[in-house]
Amino acid sequence: MKQSLSFWAAATLGLALCLALGRDGQGLRSQPPTPVPPAPTDPNPQAPNQDAIEPQTRGPIHEAFARPIDVNPQPNPIVPKQPSDPIEETPPDQKPEGNNVIWIPGYWAWDDDAADFLWVSGLWRDVPPGQQWLPGYWNQAEGGWQWVSGYWTDETQQDVQYLPPPPPSIETGPSAPAPDDTSIYVPGCWAYRETRYLWRPGFWLASRPDWVYTPACYNWTPAGCVFVEGFWDYALPRRGLLFCPVRFTQAVWQRPGWSYQPSYCVSEPALQTALFVQTAHRRYHFGDYFAPEYTRNGYVPWFDYRPARNVPEPLFAHARYLHREDRQWGKELHDLYVERGRGHALRPPTTFAQQNTLIQNITVNKTVRIDNRTLRVSHPEELARHVTVVAPLSRIQQINQTKVRLQPVTRTNLTVEHKTAAQIRSVALQRRQVETRMVTKGEAAVRPTDRPRTAKIETPRLARPAGAVRVAAPAR
Repeated sequence: MKQSLSFWAAATLGLALCLALGRDGQGLRSQPPTPVPPAPTDPNPQAPNQDAIEPQTRGPIHEAFARPIDVNPQPNPIVPKQPSDPIEETPPDQKPEGNNVIWIPGYWAWDDDAADFLWVSGLWRDVPPGQQWLPGYWNQAEGGWQWVSGYWTDETQQDVQYLPPPPPSIETGPSAPAPDDTSIYVPGCWAYRETRYLWRPGFWLASRPDWVYTPACYNWTPAGCVFVEGFWDYALPRRGLLFCPVRFTQAVWQRPGWSYQPSYCVSEPALQTALFVQTAHRRYHFGDYFAPEYTRNGYVPWFDYRPARNVPEPLFAHARYLHREDRQWGKELHDLYVERGRGHALRPPTTFAQQNTLIQNITVNKTVRIDNRTLRVSHPEELARHVTVVAPLSRIQQINQTKVRLQPVTRTNLTVEHKTAAQIRSVALQRRQVETRMVTKGEAAVRPTDRPRTAKIETPRLARPAGAVRVAAPAR
């Protein structure tokens, strides 16, 4: 439990102000602007500069790591460009300890800011007990291209049932108070039975310090909606290693024999103090989306997102449970987002170069610019850790201050991981072929009056990494 609490106790407003201004306000001193020194030499300079790869300090989070639930399934937006073929990835040579950690490859994602694609890097993921990953794919649609999201599903499932769209959710939140302060509410949902949908009420569920419950939901596909039963997933610090998205300034992936090896990770502090749900694309984003225009464009702080009326987002419900003894935690987190939106609190850097400059100003000059003032900082090392959005693999443990250790990936295991990634990509291709064929033949369940359809998707039995153990999820 201490491990989870240390993760979620990142820089809330009170801590951020203490770090930036000094304990008891004694560290606040306005001073003339100082010249900005050159960015420090990066500990791993080859990774960000190699072949024109730019690590991103904000962007989408890989769906296999975390994806917001939606009780009313909707298609993703159509984008005007066709994505390139998936690029070749080489898994990093270190991985986190876990029960069944595998490499899940990355994919192209549309970036509204740049009106172009960026690459969502693959990740090391400890597979949730009893689950398997069905990856997403890009599908040609009328007027452009559309992302069909991936999802976790029961590992024994081979036949996928495509259902007509469910009725709008009637969930309004719990009808009775929580039995205790350790319970979380799981929203109700529609369940298809024989020829029609029946409502399945929500319920209270006992929380677990190291587990997050993902409620049952529907995933939209061109061939119909796929129901996924609720399941227990690991808490974020135990899920694996999340690498940041990257932008390519050249089409280096087209070079023969070239491959991309992710090397920069998203820090755990950023996954609390700079986490948003992008409602149009139905995905999590990390980084600086605090400006008012992002609010207008559907970026919602994770603690304000409601998958159903009066039902908090599962990750936030879990974090609130961990902080149930700290009555100020939720308010301080909310206030930090508000002050960042107003420009009165330090925002995360928006580019990798800005991050280097900011960290050098904090650690070397011991100054920071907030609200057009240059301020002295009293605890530079701690503040630098909290404003580090992405960090090289060699430093991520130091930034995260986690007890999850990294271990080397042997050449034999690397071969297994390459095979696993290839199998996962083959499932994405198979999904696209199966669902496209159903639409072409008029067999899709896309209207409320359509009957369910079933198709087989051959999901391979992935080789379990050396040392992997089978773990049972908590009983519900």
